[in-house]
Amino acid sequence: MTKDEKKVKTDKADSNEEYLKELVIARIEATSGNFKLMIGGREEMTKEDLIKNVREGSQVGKEIIEAQLEFLKDMASGKIYANE
Repeated sequence: MTKDEKKVKTDKADSNEEYLKELVIARIEATSGNFKLMIGGREEMTKEDLIKNVREGSQVGKEIIEAQLEFLKDMASGKIYANE
């Protein structure tokens, strides 16, 4: 793979990552004002905390993105509605 091909691949990955961050942030922003979440036994996090972690790309932010993507995939496949 040439240097230019690697750059294109990296640019696409960065673009996808930014898109996913914005998608997840939009979903968080759509929740109620008093929305809070606890992840993996950590302290309770507010909407603002969640958004900050997603924007910064912290480990917690990555876990939030992963959880949101799993939820969306399950919704799209109908898996989330399987018990109805």
